[in-house]
Amino acid sequence: MSELLNTSSGRNDFRRQLLTTVSALALIGSIYTAQDAKADSETDRPVLWIELGGQFERQTGQGDAYLPPFTADSASSPDFQGGTLTHLEKPPLFSNGAEAKLTFEPSGTGWVFSAAVRYGRSTGAKTFLRTHHLSHVFQTTRRVGHLHPGPYGTIYYTHTVGHFTRTLFATRGAGGHAAQSQTHSIVDFTAGKDVGLGMFGSGSTSSFNAGLRFAQFTSRASGAINAKDPSFIQTYNTFWQKRFPSYGVLWRAAGYGEHSYRATFQNQRNFHGIGPSVSWDASLPVLGEPQAGALNVDWGANAAVLFGRQRANGSHRIFASYRVATAPNKLPTYHTSTGGFGRSRAVTVPNVGGFAGMSFSFTTVKISAGYRGDFFFGAMDTGNDTRKTKTVGFYGPFATVSIGLGG
Repeated sequence: MSELLNTSSGRNDFRRQLLTTVSALALIGSIYTAQDAKADSETDRPVLWIELGGQFERQTGQGDAYLPPFTADSASSPDFQGGTLTHLEKPPLFSNGAEAKLTFEPSGTGWVFSAAVRYGRSTGAKTFLRTHHLSHVFQTTRRVGHLHPGPYGTIYYTHTVGHFTRTLFATRGAGGHAAQSQTHSIVDFTAGKDVGLGMFGSGSTSSFNAGLRFAQFTSRASGAINAKDPSFIQTYNTFWQKRFPSYGVLWRAAGYGEHSYRATFQNQRNFHGIGPSVSWDASLPVLGEPQAGALNVDWGANAAVLFGRQRANGSHRIFASYRVATAPNKLPTYHTSTGGFGRSRAVTVPNVGGFAGMSFSFTTVKISAGYRGDFFFGAMDTGNDTRKTKTVGFYGPFATVSIGLGG
């Protein structure tokens, strides 16, 4: 009996050992199969990506308007109210441009090397003209003085010889034109590594990058402003006025004078700088599989410190004249003035930015769209006669298409 029990026990142990061995082999085989599939997947992934795209971005910090002194003297004039001149010289609100990026991802290393460039441009021109027709009715009385010898000496006396009215017409107006243009270029060289593979779930990526950023901004403006401001006047005979002050002013003629102004201006501003940069890019698949097509949520942030130089220079000229329009034989008076500015300064410009968007990716193709912003604090000198810095900002929608090669 004991022999039968020992035989049965030995058979059961053998079965257990056999089952354990088969399970272990199956597990090892599945692990090797998964690793081979992962290796094949990594081998099939492209190592070179070419990305092309465009953007339509709102821009800030391009330059202040030039307001000649005569606009302040005529601030109450309806021709200069409503922000007419500041609107005339306002830079374009939006710029459009293109971008390109080349990315190299060596197989099996997790490293990513990239070079990217963004270029944007905007141009604009505006013109305005406002005129007002004015009239003024003069009511005058003509008096005549006489000399009359009397018993006690010569006396003066006057008598009224007529009343009359006279209506004069004049035109007041202001006009001008201005042209604006700006360009911006941003170049990045970065090296990064995926530091959180699968951090946000299966198929997600999270990479940290460091590198070098170069940025250059230019802004130009030019234009002219004209104004004509008439004033109605009355002239009188001072001889009779002095002798008969009790009769008031003895009017002789009615007329108007006219002030004319013209100002021209032009300016150029620019900044260029280079410095270290860091960025973080992440992507999370939310629908589908990368091999068959996946919808992803993408986001990222970037920061840099740029060391460079900002420049601003410009010039302006004002021409003014005054003439009595109703006295053609009287020569007008003229006045001209010129001015300008030129500044250059070494600056350190902090830069921060970020983006968020969606993408649809296949094995070798990726289509992305989203919203992006980049801000360069105190990058441009926007002042005219005195230095004044502003933040240059670009923010708006973008879209790109990436194509993978190799693998």
